[in-house]
Amino acid sequence: MDPNESEDPSSLRRRARHLGDLASLLVARGALPLSALKVVDLARLDKPRVAFLRRAVAGPLASKDRKKIFSAASASPALSAFRDGMALFLRHFVAKKDSAAAPAVEEAVEAMSAEGRSRNRL
Repeated sequence: MDPNESEDPSSLRRRARHLGDLASLLVARGALPLSALKVVDLARLDKPRVAFLRRAVAGPLASKDRKKIFSAASASPALSAFRDGMALFLRHFVAKKDSAAAPAVEEAVEAMSAEGRSRNRL
């Protein structure tokens, strides 16, 4: 999914959405940890990456195990940059675009940060 490839932009966005749907399903079912998304460069978000990430977090946000899924991302202090970037992405690109998702986003962000704070105290 390299945006530098000479490919039709709509095709690139379509591929990003399909890959996001797959990642969403795998994360929501527990087959893939949310931290697997840490390879996405959150500092360089173009339209295909935003489309991918929106789709990738949609399933976990809608899951009844949302708290467990997002708190697992705080398991390691090495993931602090990922947690911060994911919290910013969720608030800016998901909650602002879909106000109905805002409570789920806040619960997910709190789960990531609460687990991290409790682990750091130990």
